[in-house]
Amino acid sequence: MAENSGRESGGGCSRCESSPEVPAGPGTLYLWAPLGHTAGKVRRYLKGSGRGYRSAAGGGVALRLEDGSMTRLLSELSGEMLTSRELADTRALFKSGDEEPTADDIPEVRSLKQLATLDRSGWLLDLLSEGRLTSVFQPIVRVEDTSEVFAQECLLRGVDRGGGFIPPQPILDAARDCGMLFQADLAARHTAIHEAADHGIGDNLFVNFSPTSIYDPVFCLRSTVEAVNETGLSPKNVVFEVTETEEVGDPEHLRSIVSYYRNQGFRIALDDLGSGYSSLNLIHRLRPDF
Repeated sequence: MAENSGRESGGGCSRCESSPEVPAGPGTLYLWAPLGHTAGKVRRYLKGSGRGYRSAAGGGVALRLEDGSMTRLLSELSGEMLTSRELADTRALFKSGDEEPTADDIPEVRSLKQLATLDRSGWLLDLLSEGRLTSVFQPIVRVEDTSEVFAQECLLRGVDRGGGFIPPQPILDAARDCGMLFQADLAARHTAIHEAADHGIGDNLFVNFSPTSIYDPVFCLRSTVEAVNETGLSPKNVVFEVTETEEVGDPEHLRSIVSYYRNQGFRIALDDLGSGYSSLNLIHRLRPDF
């Protein structure tokens, strides 16, 4: 099992290589609703439930929470109180202790939906921080001779504390919902690279990545390139495979990622392509190797 937390290289993206903390302990929750209608619903709910609150800068509300009360509050707000769109558009910030928010807290502001999901996703944070990720390898064979293995594709698996496998989809779904896709995708790439090296797989290694998990390729992918170099794998034998091709919303961003990988000597594959114009256009613009 690869311990991604111990193998991170310096000089990378702080957003990808750090994990948020699950809100816990006494503190203050700040909420900023997108519309007056939503703000009114929140205030009426807080008043009706007997929770004291005060007005906060920017038209928000601030309410004091004691240890253990966060989960119940988020569950009630996420139930029938606010719509899914209101949860996604309402901004939230939790400050532990008696500290007031400052400009330094701006990067920590997230949607109320993400905060609620993060509160339920302690298992995901534990999975990543404890390095309980691994890769299994699926052979890719040649069409003309299926007995000849051309490459190995790395497939993500989590490992529970009992040693059993956790499928990739619950991991990626939870990461996406709570705003941790950057961290999860990076950990999956590093795990794949180190597991391949540990198993002596050095030829035509396909490593999946999601373009939506990369903010700036120069910073977000630097540690991935360093991980390949540290293991002694040849870049020309590593193929980075774009997953969720049908959901690519910004082809130019994807092209910048592909260009960065190519400049480092890697090859590119596109996965999950459909038959529509968007897929054909993507092939034309990116010119993948596979």
